[in-house]
Amino acid sequence: MTILAEMNWRGLRCPIAHIESIGEETIVRDGCKVHQVKLRGRDVPLQVAHYDVDRILTTPTQLIPAQPDTYLLWCWTAELGISVGKNPVIAWALCVDGRMRPVTAQGVNDGDTDPDRDFYVLMPNKSVQCTNEHAENPFYDTLDEYAASESKKADDRKNGDVE
Repeated sequence: MTILAEMNWRGLRCPIAHIESIGEETIVRDGCKVHQVKLRGRDVPLQVAHYDVDRILTTPTQLIPAQPDTYLLWCWTAELGISVGKNPVIAWALCVDGRMRPVTAQGVNDGDTDPDRDFYVLMPNKSVQCTNEHAENPFYDTLDEYAASESKKADDRKNGDVE
């Protein structure tokens, strides 16, 4: 069950399976971003806030066990350069929006709620793949290649060379 909060703040409990369609984002008179969500058995669509739609779209509908030696990667800039951390991926979540997302002990996408963020995964064959196929660099042959790319991005940000 999920709770859909209409813009007039009446909560409606319904299974995600009852959602027939989610319309494009629009802006209503008070400046809020909403989507028109059509539910089965209801003639009038709901106006649902964009952040609730993001939450709905990233809800897992099915979990598939991950292979051993699969890790979600994260980077941070340290004094001596870039450092790469990794959390074990225990499953893959097939989500409402049709995308596969990694699941760690902290949850889908390691507990991150940004549906548009690029997440990189170290695969058992030692390649690194992005969960967003439209990322600038969706695939790296090795972890070192990925770390070098992240280091260059960090240097570009530090030098103000970011678009």
